[in-house]
Amino acid sequence: MNVNKEVHEIVSLGRDQIIDIAIKKIQNHCKNTISKGEFHFIEVVATKSDVKVELGYNVSYYPLVLDNQSFKNIKISILNFSPLSIDCSNLNFHKPDHPHRDAIDFVIRNLYSTSRSFDTLKNASTLMSISEEEDHYQVNVGTRNSQVNGGSFSRRRVHKVTGKVTGKLLGTYARNPHITLISGGYKIRRKKFSNLLNVSSNVNEDGKWIEEFYYLIH
Repeated sequence: MNVNKEVHEIVSLGRDQIIDIAIKKIQNHCKNTISKGEFHFIEVVATKSDVKVELGYNVSYYPLVLDNQSFKNIKISILNFSPLSIDCSNLNFHKPDHPHRDAIDFVIRNLYSTSRSFDTLKNASTLMSISEEEDHYQVNVGTRNSQVNGGSFSRRRVHKVTGKVTGKLLGTYARNPHITLISGGYKIRRKKFSNLLNVSSNVNEDGKWIEEFYYLIH
Protein backbone atom coordinates (compact mmCIF):
# COMPACT_ATOMS: atom_id res chain seq x y z
CA MET A 1 0.00 0.00 0.00
CA ASN A 2 1.47 3.34 -1.05
CA VAL A 3 0.86 5.80 1.76
CA ASN A 4 1.73 9.44 2.12
CA LYS A 5 4.71 10.47 4.23
CA GLU A 6 2.65 11.68 7.20
CA VAL A 7 0.78 8.37 7.47
CA HIS A 8 4.04 6.43 7.35
CA GLU A 9 5.53 8.62 10.12
CA ILE A 10 2.49 8.15 12.38
CA VAL A 11 2.32 4.38 11.83
CA SER A 12 6.00 4.11 12.70
CA LEU A 13 5.23 5.48 16.17
CA GLY A 14 3.38 2.27 17.05
CA ARG A 15 -0.11 1.54 18.29
CA ASP A 16 0.28 2.73 21.90
CA GLN A 17 1.68 6.13 20.96
CA ILE A 18 -0.98 6.63 18.29
CA ILE A 19 -3.67 5.95 20.90
CA ASP A 20 -2.00 8.41 23.27
CA ILE A 21 -2.09 11.07 20.54
CA ALA A 22 -5.80 10.41 19.95
CA ILE A 23 -6.64 10.61 23.65
CA LYS A 24 -4.66 13.85 24.02
CA LYS A 25 -6.62 15.39 21.14
CA ILE A 26 -9.89 14.40 22.80
CA GLN A 27 -8.84 15.69 26.21
CA ASN A 28 -7.57 18.98 24.83
CA HIS A 29 -10.83 19.51 22.98
CA CYS A 30 -13.24 18.38 25.70
CA LYS A 31 -11.24 19.46 28.76
CA ASN A 32 -11.89 16.21 30.60
CA THR A 33 -9.75 13.23 31.47
CA ILE A 34 -10.12 9.78 29.92
CA SER A 35 -7.87 6.74 29.93
CA LYS A 36 -7.51 4.01 27.35
CA GLY A 37 -7.97 1.31 29.97
CA GLU A 38 -11.62 2.15 30.51
CA PHE A 39 -12.76 1.22 27.00
CA HIS A 40 -13.89 -2.20 25.80
CA PHE A 41 -11.93 -1.86 22.58
CA ILE A 42 -9.60 0.49 20.74
CA GLU A 43 -9.09 0.03 17.01
CA VAL A 44 -6.34 1.78 15.07
CA VAL A 45 -6.59 1.67 11.29
CA ALA A 46 -4.30 3.14 8.63
CA THR A 47 -5.41 4.04 5.13
CA LYS A 48 -3.40 5.58 2.30
CA SER A 49 -4.15 9.09 3.51
CA ASP A 50 -4.94 8.94 7.24
CA VAL A 51 -4.76 7.07 10.53
CA LYS A 52 -8.03 6.66 12.41
CA VAL A 53 -8.71 5.64 15.99
CA GLU A 54 -11.98 4.33 17.39
CA LEU A 55 -12.46 3.97 21.15
CA GLY A 56 -15.62 2.52 22.55
CA TYR A 57 -17.73 -0.17 24.08
CA ASN A 58 -19.15 -3.43 22.82
CA VAL A 59 -22.60 -2.40 24.06
CA SER A 60 -24.84 0.37 22.75
CA TYR A 61 -27.79 1.39 24.93
CA TYR A 62 -30.79 3.41 23.76
CA PRO A 63 -33.13 4.45 26.61
CA LEU A 64 -36.84 4.95 26.07
CA VAL A 65 -36.26 8.70 26.26
CA LEU A 66 -33.00 9.60 24.58
CA ASP A 67 -30.91 12.18 26.42
CA ASN A 68 -27.38 13.52 26.46
CA GLN A 69 -26.40 10.80 28.92
CA SER A 70 -26.61 8.23 26.13
CA PHE A 71 -23.04 7.11 25.56
CA LYS A 72 -21.34 6.60 22.23
CA ASN A 73 -18.09 5.41 20.71
CA ILE A 74 -15.45 7.97 19.74
CA LYS A 75 -14.05 7.98 16.21
CA ILE A 76 -11.34 10.47 15.33
CA SER A 77 -8.88 11.12 12.55
CA ILE A 78 -5.26 11.76 13.52
CA LEU A 79 -4.30 13.78 10.44
CA ASN A 80 -7.67 15.40 9.77
CA PHE A 81 -9.02 15.88 13.28
CA SER A 82 -12.19 17.93 13.46
CA PRO A 83 -13.62 19.23 16.76
CA LEU A 84 -17.06 18.79 15.19
CA SER A 85 -16.55 15.00 15.28
CA ILE A 86 -16.84 14.94 19.08
CA ASP A 87 -19.75 16.16 21.17
CA CYS A 88 -18.43 17.48 24.49
CA SER A 89 -21.76 18.87 25.73
CA ASN A 90 -21.83 16.07 28.29
CA LEU A 91 -18.49 15.53 30.05
CA ASN A 92 -19.32 11.84 30.36
CA PHE A 93 -20.19 11.56 26.68
CA HIS A 94 -18.17 8.37 26.35
CA LYS A 95 -19.40 6.59 29.49
CA PRO A 96 -22.65 4.82 30.40
CA ASP A 97 -24.09 6.29 33.58
CA HIS A 98 -25.33 4.17 36.51
CA PRO A 99 -29.03 3.79 35.52
CA HIS A 100 -27.94 2.70 32.06
CA ARG A 101 -25.30 0.34 33.47
CA ASP A 102 -27.94 -1.26 35.69
CA ALA A 103 -30.19 -1.89 32.69
CA ILE A 104 -27.30 -3.27 30.63
CA ASP A 105 -26.21 -5.63 33.42
CA PHE A 106 -29.82 -6.80 33.89
CA VAL A 107 -30.07 -7.73 30.20
CA ILE A 108 -26.66 -9.45 30.10
CA ARG A 109 -27.36 -11.49 33.25
CA ASN A 110 -30.64 -12.76 31.85
CA LEU A 111 -29.22 -13.52 28.41
CA TYR A 112 -26.11 -15.31 29.62
CA SER A 113 -25.47 -15.86 33.33
CA THR A 114 -25.35 -14.05 36.65
CA SER A 115 -21.56 -13.87 36.41
CA ARG A 116 -21.64 -11.77 33.21
CA SER A 117 -21.88 -7.97 33.14
CA PHE A 118 -21.01 -4.89 31.13
CA ASP A 119 -17.40 -5.12 32.31
CA THR A 120 -16.95 -8.74 31.19
CA LEU A 121 -17.51 -7.75 27.54
CA LYS A 122 -14.18 -5.95 27.43
CA ASN A 123 -11.96 -7.23 24.59
CA ALA A 124 -14.79 -9.45 23.32
CA SER A 125 -15.74 -9.78 19.65
CA THR A 126 -19.42 -9.52 20.58
CA LEU A 127 -21.39 -6.38 19.75
CA MET A 128 -24.66 -5.75 21.57
CA SER A 129 -27.36 -3.15 20.96
CA ILE A 130 -30.03 -2.70 23.66
CA SER A 131 -33.13 -0.59 23.01
CA GLU A 132 -35.49 0.09 25.90
CA GLU A 133 -39.20 -0.23 25.11
CA GLU A 134 -42.30 0.05 27.28
CA ASP A 135 -42.17 -3.37 28.95
CA HIS A 136 -39.08 -5.02 27.55
CA TYR A 137 -35.61 -4.53 26.06
CA GLN A 138 -35.00 -5.29 22.40
CA VAL A 139 -31.53 -6.84 22.15
CA ASN A 140 -29.51 -7.36 18.99
CA VAL A 141 -26.23 -9.25 19.28
CA GLY A 142 -23.70 -9.46 16.48
CA THR A 143 -20.01 -9.81 15.72
CA ARG A 144 -17.43 -7.06 15.35
CA ASN A 145 -16.27 -6.43 11.77
CA SER A 146 -18.89 -8.83 10.42
CA GLN A 147 -18.56 -7.33 6.93
CA VAL A 148 -14.92 -8.37 6.91
CA ASN A 149 -15.00 -11.70 8.75
CA GLY A 150 -18.65 -12.78 8.67
CA GLY A 151 -20.21 -13.94 11.92
CA SER A 152 -23.44 -14.68 13.74
CA PHE A 153 -26.30 -12.55 14.99
CA SER A 154 -29.32 -12.91 17.25
CA ARG A 155 -32.36 -10.83 18.16
CA ARG A 156 -34.19 -11.30 21.44
CA ARG A 157 -36.53 -9.57 23.87
CA VAL A 158 -35.91 -9.38 27.62
CA HIS A 159 -38.84 -8.51 29.89
CA LYS A 160 -37.98 -5.50 32.07
CA VAL A 161 -39.45 -7.02 35.24
CA THR A 162 -39.22 -10.79 35.01
CA GLY A 163 -36.10 -11.01 32.84
CA LYS A 164 -37.80 -13.63 30.65
CA VAL A 165 -36.15 -13.98 27.25
CA THR A 166 -38.44 -14.36 24.22
CA GLY A 167 -38.52 -13.84 20.47
CA LYS A 168 -35.25 -15.56 19.68
CA LEU A 169 -34.02 -15.09 16.12
CA LEU A 170 -30.63 -16.54 15.12
CA GLY A 171 -28.66 -16.25 11.90
CA THR A 172 -25.27 -15.67 10.30
CA TYR A 173 -23.68 -12.83 8.35
CA ALA A 174 -21.97 -13.52 5.06
CA ARG A 175 -18.73 -11.66 4.49
CA ASN A 176 -19.03 -8.72 2.10
CA PRO A 177 -17.99 -10.15 -1.32
CA HIS A 178 -16.23 -6.88 -2.16
CA ILE A 179 -13.89 -7.21 0.84
CA THR A 180 -10.69 -9.21 0.54
CA LEU A 181 -8.48 -10.12 3.50
CA ILE A 182 -4.84 -9.17 3.01
CA SER A 183 -1.78 -9.41 5.22
CA GLY A 184 -2.34 -7.04 8.13
CA GLY A 185 -5.81 -5.89 7.12
CA TYR A 186 -8.28 -5.90 4.25
CA LYS A 187 -9.20 -4.10 1.05
CA ILE A 188 -12.63 -2.98 -0.10
CA ARG A 189 -13.58 -2.79 -3.74
CA ARG A 190 -16.35 -0.28 -4.36
CA LYS A 191 -17.69 1.98 -7.06
CA LYS A 192 -16.85 5.68 -7.06
CA PHE A 193 -19.29 7.96 -8.82
CA SER A 194 -18.30 11.30 -10.31
CA ASN A 195 -21.62 12.72 -9.11
CA LEU A 196 -22.69 11.48 -5.65
CA LEU A 197 -26.31 12.27 -6.48
CA ASN A 198 -26.21 9.51 -9.09
CA VAL A 199 -25.90 6.86 -6.40
CA SER A 200 -29.51 7.31 -5.33
CA SER A 201 -30.99 8.84 -8.49
CA ASN A 202 -32.19 7.42 -11.78
CA VAL A 203 -29.17 8.74 -13.65
CA ASN A 204 -27.47 5.81 -15.33
CA GLU A 205 -23.80 6.06 -14.44
CA ASP A 206 -21.73 2.92 -14.02
CA GLY A 207 -19.12 4.49 -11.80
CA LYS A 208 -15.49 3.46 -11.51
CA TRP A 209 -14.34 0.53 -9.39
CA ILE A 210 -11.68 1.55 -6.87
CA GLU A 211 -9.88 -0.30 -4.10
CA GLU A 212 -9.45 1.10 -0.60
CA PHE A 213 -6.91 -0.47 1.76
CA TYR A 214 -7.27 -0.65 5.55
CA TYR A 215 -4.42 -1.85 7.74
CA LEU A 216 -5.05 -2.70 11.39
CA ILE A 217 -2.29 -1.41 13.68
CA HIS A 218 -1.66 -4.00 16.43
